[in-house]
Amino acid sequence: MENPEAQEILQRAQVLFGDKIHISDSVRGKIVEISEGYPYFVQLLGKECISKCNELNSGDIDDDVFQLVLEDVRNGRSFPTLEQAYQRAIGDSGDRQLLLHLLADQPEEKTTFDEDVGRVFLRRARREAEDLNIQYVDQLIPRLLDANYGPALVRLPEKPGIYEFTNPAFRLYVRLRHF
Repeated sequence: MENPEAQEILQRAQVLFGDKIHISDSVRGKIVEISEGYPYFVQLLGKECISKCNELNSGDIDDDVFQLVLEDVRNGRSFPTLEQAYQRAIGDSGDRQLLLHLLADQPEEKTTFDEDVGRVFLRRARREAEDLNIQYVDQLIPRLLDANYGPALVRLPEKPGIYEFTNPAFRLYVRLRHF
């Protein structure tokens, strides 16, 4: 989704609330940027901002409110479904958690045909993992692929070592989440 369309989601929400809620332009821009074109994530962040305003008994979603929302997301206090998927994926392994973050944080490449958009490459994460003293990367990946724990990733059969997140919103959540 293009930025103006994502902005429209937030504008429409403001209208639906009868202008009892005001979302600053700055916050709108940040939500659109973080959401990377995924309307579901725009809605999630917008809803969380409104909940935070209600909690604070305010009608203004400004940078301060948005920072509180981001802090809740970073600490796993928001988006319970995504947090549950995150905890299932990492289990009790700090190394798996770090690997998941390395994969989620990989920049998305724009190719001529956009064939690699959304894909993550284990070889890139492996280099960073070794620098961070994570050993046995190949033993950490299976849980991220296992249906019993998500799955968080799917392997692309045509190319070894290339994966996709099963849920793009989950990838965005991992990027925001502290480890």
